[in-house]
Amino acid sequence: MKHNKFLLEEIFKFDNTINLQRLRSFSPFAAFSYFKYFFSLLKTIRRQKFDIVITTVEACLPDQYLLTYLSNAQQRIGPKYWRGTKNIYRFALTNQVTTSFEEHIINFHFDIVRSLNSNFDVDHYLNKTKEALIKSAEPSNIKLVTNKLLIVLPGSGSQPYKRWPFKNYLDVINNALENYNCDIAVISGHGEYDSRIITDKIMNNPRFHNLSDSLNLRQVIDLFLNANLIIANDNGLLHLAEFLDKPTIGLYPGNWTHVSKRYFDNDAKHIVLPKNQKDFLSEKLMKNIRRGKKVQELCAKVINSITVWDVINEINNSALLN
Repeated sequence: MKHNKFLLEEIFKFDNTINLQRLRSFSPFAAFSYFKYFFSLLKTIRRQKFDIVITTVEACLPDQYLLTYLSNAQQRIGPKYWRGTKNIYRFALTNQVTTSFEEHIINFHFDIVRSLNSNFDVDHYLNKTKEALIKSAEPSNIKLVTNKLLIVLPGSGSQPYKRWPFKNYLDVINNALENYNCDIAVISGHGEYDSRIITDKIMNNPRFHNLSDSLNLRQVIDLFLNANLIIANDNGLLHLAEFLDKPTIGLYPGNWTHVSKRYFDNDAKHIVLPKNQKDFLSEKLMKNIRRGKKVQELCAKVINSITVWDVINEINNSALLN
């Protein structure tokens, strides 16, 4: 959330970014606190008298649509369909946008913009976005020992079930330090891995840099632009690296069909693990919008099916650290 707010406000110049908090418990105290927060936020939204409210397709949440409906905006734009079925909250919308289900899910966003501007050019938008990101980079001031850089992103935000075990990453890091003359930087959010299990052998190596919680997004972008290879779980920073067209090895719980597929297709530069596996995750998400316990268990099962040697072999095959 910290990176999202920084990205939108500092780089893309949004006036303000507010994270819609979620109700995480049905206890009376939690429910009371949430409704108090929600109606305070609603009051703030209505006071600003927005003309247009756009709901994204990243989530089909009742409180999101209630806020949209009660916002008092004359235009309320969002998707008519959600993962192949009619959006049950579409009554809150004045303009229901339809996208072919054969297209990538990201195209839903673009079609919403086209409902406001029929001349919207996706390629131009993507190129301008990339230019803005690159222009925003500022030196990270990290002193590298070598001229090769491997970046490891072991976090997964608020979804720990999508997280490859950190001890596996340490095995990969140790192998890379032993076999390649490269620097290795670990970047992650607070509490996404246990730094106490990093061995003294790794920690005392001058080519290893534990940078978690020490860089702002501009500095992260600078490091990405100078990286030879980036290895990561399915997380926002990995998607940013892919968008910047950096070589990546992504560890995904599902990434082969419509719902869970990346916008930038798997190719020689952007490797997806595990390989040659049916996308069970996408099937589950298609049948059930809620990311319940079964979906979380499936994510963990797929992620844990990836071995340390799967990742090491992809590093070797890439030849990017030679």
